[in-house]
Amino acid sequence: MEVGTLSYRCACCGKEYSGAPSFGYETPPFIREVPEEERQSRVVFDSDLCHVRLRPNENSPDDIFSIRVNLEIPIWDSPETFLWGVWVTQSEESFLRYIETYKEDQSSEGSFGWLPVVMSPYRDHATEQNSGYLACDVYWGKSGQRPTITLHECDHPLYLDQRDGISWQRAVEIAQLQWQGLHGK
Repeated sequence: MEVGTLSYRCACCGKEYSGAPSFGYETPPFIREVPEEERQSRVVFDSDLCHVRLRPNENSPDDIFSIRVNLEIPIWDSPETFLWGVWVTQSEESFLRYIETYKEDQSSEGSFGWLPVVMSPYRDHATEQNSGYLACDVYWGKSGQRPTITLHECDHPLYLDQRDGISWQRAVEIAQLQWQGLHGK
């Protein structure tokens, strides 16, 4: 398949977009670990940050802190990348430091994180579960830019795609699988 331009209409806003495929998750998967009736009191999040209290009305060492980041997968013979907007866990210390320096240039800052693999093309379809957590390095970046991640070496297909890149055809296949996964088809 020749490298081309993918165009699509956003199901949320109705606008027409074109370019390499990209998908993002507005909420972290960790929120689902809290019963819906308790989320208002135990989950604090916005479009970039999330703190999930695992015990009602108290902070605990087991709380989940996460930030929204970009995971880029190179597309062969294309200047564009396949972009995933995903959430990674952070230690409480890294999370608080990230918030503290958020409005500054954070190019020299970074942290370790865990990425829950919830993307449909990389899920374990036999069990319909996420396929674990992948270790990653988080690069915080400049003011106003979402952080990026690099996965640690492993044999997971997502790591291999990030390391080696993918064909344009594979990018389209992944986009189709993700779209079907999001829409239950």
